[in-house]
Amino acid sequence: MTSSTSGDAVSSELLARALALNSEGVIVTDADERIIYANQAVQDLIGYSEAEILGRNCRLLQGEDTDPEAVRAIHAAIAAQETFRGPIVNYRKNGQKFCNGLTITPIHGPGGDVTHFVSVQRDISEIVALRESEKREAETARLLLMVARLLGEYSSAADLADSIAEGVKVVCAADRSTVDLWDAPSEQLRLRAQSGWPAHLSDTLRRYSASTYESPELAALVATGHPILVGPNPTDRRQRLLDELEVTAFAAMPITSRGELRGILVAYWANATPPIAISEFLRERLESLGAMAAVAFENSRLLERAVWASTHDSLTGLPDRVLFEKSLQRELAAAPPVFTGVTILYLDIDDFKRTNDTLGHHAGDVVMRHVASVLLEVTGESDVVARFGGDEFVVLLAHQQDETHAHDVAARIRQKLREPLRLSGRDIFVSASIGIAVSGDIDSALPVVLKAQSLITAADTAMYREKAARMGAPARFMHPRELSIDTALHGAVGRGEITTHFQPQFDVRSNTITDVEALARWRNPELGDVSPVEFIPIAEKNGVIHEIGLEVFRQSCALARDSLASGHPVAVSVNVPVIQLMERGFVDAITAVIAAHAIPANLVKIELTESQHLTDVPQIIARLQGIRDLGIGVSLDDFGTGNTSLIELYDLPLTELKIDRAFIQKDGPVGEALISGLVDMAHQIGLEVVAEGIETPHQLEIGRRLGADRLQGHHIARPIGHDDLLAWLTHFVAGDLSVG
Repeated sequence: MTSSTSGDAVSSELLARALALNSEGVIVTDADERIIYANQAVQDLIGYSEAEILGRNCRLLQGEDTDPEAVRAIHAAIAAQETFRGPIVNYRKNGQKFCNGLTITPIHGPGGDVTHFVSVQRDISEIVALRESEKREAETARLLLMVARLLGEYSSAADLADSIAEGVKVVCAADRSTVDLWDAPSEQLRLRAQSGWPAHLSDTLRRYSASTYESPELAALVATGHPILVGPNPTDRRQRLLDELEVTAFAAMPITSRGELRGILVAYWANATPPIAISEFLRERLESLGAMAAVAFENSRLLERAVWASTHDSLTGLPDRVLFEKSLQRELAAAPPVFTGVTILYLDIDDFKRTNDTLGHHAGDVVMRHVASVLLEVTGESDVVARFGGDEFVVLLAHQQDETHAHDVAARIRQKLREPLRLSGRDIFVSASIGIAVSGDIDSALPVVLKAQSLITAADTAMYREKAARMGAPARFMHPRELSIDTALHGAVGRGEITTHFQPQFDVRSNTITDVEALARWRNPELGDVSPVEFIPIAEKNGVIHEIGLEVFRQSCALARDSLASGHPVAVSVNVPVIQLMERGFVDAITAVIAAHAIPANLVKIELTESQHLTDVPQIIARLQGIRDLGIGVSLDDFGTGNTSLIELYDLPLTELKIDRAFIQKDGPVGEALISGLVDMAHQIGLEVVAEGIETPHQLEIGRRLGADRLQGHHIARPIGHDDLLAWLTHFVAGDLSVG
């Protein structure tokens, strides 16, 4: 070989020194590809000494990850006597693999034949890794951008979870995926989305969705915020889990926001090749997905909160009027033409202003939340409970055919409200007036919007009607003693504090005691003896009158039974307020009590007070007629001082009138004329007459002379307890009444 710039020949020794000092690895082979030379640089690269490789083929550098296509390309270039350039995976003597940037050049002899091959070899692993990393980063960015665009199309948590589940599969090259969201109230993970799962594994997946994470893995996942991989060399427990889910591995990544767990996304490998470890690029993808999911769910949560706040009451959390009306309109629009049972309850808290005035507005807020919780507890999942504003609530009972269920719900609401609410160191009892309206009572030809408004108005009207019947005059400020009575009345029956005294009625024709009036008495350990004048009006307002009334009725039936057994039978008149009379189930309740005491129904009378305003007279008449049909008498008390018109008196199914004491005590011709007129009128329509307020012998004589059938008052006897009355009856002598 000669130099191109001088005529001096280049010696072989000089070429050998030049190759030896070259920083690139150089191997020279003969035409049969046997190694005849290796410089120091290539020896350092491959870890073999020259003596170890001389005479051997370069194939000794190949291994299991060497690409067969690259080997075939090398052989093709050698056979064609052409230069080969390209990467190939080779192995060092110690087994470490590297990416070899290989160039093989054929050397031709004077005759043109290939006599040798020179190969230049260098480690390009870092360059290849960098390029692969750049490719992965570009692919990761592309995939994450695709997921981000997909998430941007949805706002609900359910839709977002579905999109993220799809994204997990694509980004992680997995077969299946799940997204579990953290439910803070129950402190559990709940499956919200899944993708790629066969139908036969649905139940298994849901079961494991909650239970799988009750493990040390979950604690580590949440504590570190880093993804975990379950698959390579699993423990027995983990292997059972993989087998149950029919996968070979899964990787989980927590979704966190502001340091709090929001959920977990999981990629599963079933048929695809699973990773053997959490590589840098897999970690990057999982962490990016987790961060995107956290932002998406946080934005969704904020949006849902804003939408929720615009349609819900901030104090109780219930839907507001606008949302309720929309729900009602949907229910009415969806109901078939023949369906008449869309039902609503309109509820107003009794004496709510009194609570605010007495205990403060904070206490009023507590009461409002308490009523809301009661309504939610009593109603069904498909029902709608809303706060209309102030102290008014409305309930939409879905899928009801008639009022029966509505009345049952109203009864359960009242019963639940009777339970004490601890407030400001004392027990407070809440009551409510409830109106009911059914769509069948509304003009079916009305448009849905007007029909909904009419239904609400009808329920509101029914509520005010009931409140007027129960509450009478508008609420006023309640003094401390009244508040104490109101509180102590709750549970008084159960504690045995309610007793009954009986005031005898003298029968003018037989000169005997034939009837008694039952009068409730209450003795409380803290309050002492409380007058009926004090506690009865409060009991009627707070609803306890129902319990007290039924207890008095039981004790009255017990007296009637015992008087019958003693040989001195008396009929018992029991005072019943209109609100108790009209309670659903009242007739059934008193019928059961009469049957339990095995007494004739005619030994019991229901006594209404005329001073009460009789609203809904047709309904009252129907209820009283049902009572009369059982053989029970009906008496109208305090007649002449109340609101009953003569027409109503004629229509009411009464058996007797009780003339108010004011007429007896009105001495003189005018008083006697009024009494005589009332007695004659009552007798003309077939009613017996009881004159009250007989306090003196003179009044006794007036009652006899003016034709009253029975007389009642302190001159005859004061109210007496059960046992004392039975003893008194055995010793009663009519002649003693003249003594006064």
